[in-house]
Amino acid sequence: MAGQIRRTVVAIGASLVAALAITVLVSRLIAPPVCRAVRIAQAIAAGNLENPIRVTSRGATDERPPIATRLVERHGEVLPHDSP
Repeated sequence: MAGQIRRTVVAIGASLVAALAITVLVSRLIAPPVCRAVRIAQAIAAGNLENPIRVTSRGATDERPPIATRLVERHGEVLPHDSP
């Protein structure tokens, strides 16, 4: 009986450690791009349209989402092209 309780407690502890590790990993993967998007959105709201739009894909198909493609296309239409 005591052995079964101990195994249950160890299993619960291991599950909690695994859940914490997954949470930290996912938050480190998601937070930087979201923070960058917020900074760019704030700059655009302030009238700065000079922000580069860099799209990277890490999906299984390695295709850009349609919204990202449209943003990159529109970015070139809005800004003047007199950069060297």
